[in-house]
Amino acid sequence: MRRGGCGVRGRLAFLQCVSSYPAPEAGLGGIGAIASATGLPVGYSDHTPGVGTGAEAVAHGACVLEKHLTYDTRAAGPDHAASLEPDGFRAYVAQAKAAGRVGATAGGEKRLFDCERDVRAVSRQSLTTTQALAAGHVLDRADLTIKRPGTGIEPWRLDEVLGKPLARAVERDAPLAAGDVALVVSARTAEQ
Repeated sequence: MRRGGCGVRGRLAFLQCVSSYPAPEAGLGGIGAIASATGLPVGYSDHTPGVGTGAEAVAHGACVLEKHLTYDTRAAGPDHAASLEPDGFRAYVAQAKAAGRVGATAGGEKRLFDCERDVRAVSRQSLTTTQALAAGHVLDRADLTIKRPGTGIEPWRLDEVLGKPLARAVERDAPLAAGDVALVVSARTAEQ
């Protein structure tokens, strides 16, 4: 990963991932797409069951790999099937080291795979109140946090919400709904 720089930016990397456990496809094209869009180092969060995907990710430009280690890939729970047992993990590391990173592949495509749709629905988050708030209350940063479920206003809209008055009273720990605050509809909202 790139060293130096000021503040967090010098320590930041994005990780491409297919959010499915185990992931039936690697989605390595996302590495180049993220690198092109951010100009920052890109890694890969590997949920595939194979030992060679890390090496493929490195060949696509990944500078950080995240892979789960388990005592038994047949154990109960969502992560074990996407993990590697110790011998497989050793092979994974050896192959990744031998791959020789050449820099992020130009272009590529970051996309939502069909296998991610269920996970996406449960993993999305909303702006959520930290306390009960009265109608007319002007929202401040201390009034909001980010939590699941993703049934309310998206976290990326935080700056749009701050400084706006509430249209109605909102309970503590409630996702902020679109009708709670008057927001301008953006092109990004219309796409989602």
